[in-house]
Amino acid sequence: MPAPLRTQLACWDPESAERVYSRELWFQRTTPRADVLAGPDAQWPQRCRALAAQSLLAWRLETLADDVVLAGAELVTNALCHGAGKITFRLARTRTDRGVLVAVADQSPAPVRPRRPEPGELSGRGLQLIEALAHRWGVAPRRDGVGKWVWCYFQDLDPTWDVSPQHAGGAR
Repeated sequence: MPAPLRTQLACWDPESAERVYSRELWFQRTTPRADVLAGPDAQWPQRCRALAAQSLLAWRLETLADDVVLAGAELVTNALCHGAGKITFRLARTRTDRGVLVAVADQSPAPVRPRRPEPGELSGRGLQLIEALAHRWGVAPRRDGVGKWVWCYFQDLDPTWDVSPQHAGGAR
């Protein structure tokens, strides 16, 4: 039997994370909820991937791009398929450690339920993917009490990067 998924390794509040820069997109599902995105809703994961890729390039964190872009798209897809109400995609660069927070909020009160799909199933592995890619991940309630944030955190462990204040914008 596989080990249970970690649902929270550390407490992290995506609404107050110490960050230098952050970028966000807000959107709401326009088609009936289903496991497959169609119509205008299918554009949102792609838009979030593009925002993540552009942000990581600007922040000089290209080494994290593949994992962050994929994780962000997975979280957005999960929120669109299983969440409700307004969805917020937040990408933030932390102030001190070349870290990137990817967080997606929705207004659904339903808890996150990691699945263990059968080998032949085509979906249901998004949180397993997040588990494998991220340094840590978890779920936090929204401050307004309506819904939750699902977040994951990535850190570039490059020891040559200078995190002094004059390099806070990401210059090496």
